[in-house]
Amino acid sequence: MRLSCLAASMANEERTSAPCFTATVQDTVTQEILGHKPPFERTIVGLLYPTDGRRPVFVPVPPRLGTDGIRSPYDLDASWWTTWSPCSVASALDEATCSITVHHYPFDDLRPLKRSYTIFCTRQELSEDRSAIPVQPVNRQINWLMQFGRRNWRGNILVCRSDTHFGGRSKFLMGVSDMTERDLYFADAIIRNLIQEKLLGKERVPYFAV
Repeated sequence: MRLSCLAASMANEERTSAPCFTATVQDTVTQEILGHKPPFERTIVGLLYPTDGRRPVFVPVPPRLGTDGIRSPYDLDASWWTTWSPCSVASALDEATCSITVHHYPFDDLRPLKRSYTIFCTRQELSEDRSAIPVQPVNRQINWLMQFGRRNWRGNILVCRSDTHFGGRSKFLMGVSDMTERDLYFADAIIRNLIQEKLLGKERVPYFAV
């Protein structure tokens, strides 16, 4: 079963709590992705801000099961890194709340970015439909990044990058490319601003696209 070996990390935790993504857990998830049977035809390098760690790390992100090719980050299964749940529901994603694609940065810049960035996270606000979802650990790395802003972020954040398109494609057809060291500072700035503007992990009404 997918992520089955993570169950041991919950032995001393409440059943409603998700495990903290320590280096050991990160290695376990990486090994399960790279050793998946049948093997994934392709994985993309994403940038993970784990709940346990002082800096983001590069991780492999596989495609969602049943997808016919990877046409954008939305064809990737970010839930390997953003949630803990049994394999039967692990690919579920509340797209409107738990992801956003940034085509412009700063957000009010009329010039589109060379490549867009898609950010995946866990839902931050409570609602009736969250009763069966594990409670995520506090992400001290993100809270430190926010400095004097919001400091109660929970769960991992995963950043993926599109292919080169200069804003000319929709978020579902913009391709994918690997995150690199050059993206680190940029990713920090984007995440900080998204959280400050309350555009990440919360329902956005009306829909706000950047």
